[in-house]
Amino acid sequence: MTIAIQLKEELPPKSSGRNSAHFVNIEKSNHLSEEGIQAVYALFEKGHSCEEVAQIIGISVRGAQNRYKIWRTEQGIAEVTTKVTVYPHPDN
Repeated sequence: MTIAIQLKEELPPKSSGRNSAHFVNIEKSNHLSEEGIQAVYALFEKGHSCEEVAQIIGISVRGAQNRYKIWRTEQGIAEVTTKVTVYPHPDN
């Protein structure tokens, strides 16, 4: 219980919309500015989820997920995959 409370206190306030400082010409474009991209990466480095980043920065969850994939690649963080093989039970 204490851990959950500590994590919630560390979250930055939720965005009430798009911060124009994070976007290139916000009226005509949905593209993040270089400062916006760095803000997204900084949040990922702090351990925020894609959903949290999307809400804080004011982008879609899909956009945050795409930025997360790019960030992981740039950081050299490999995807962890597991392969599970199911063998029949010897009694069958």
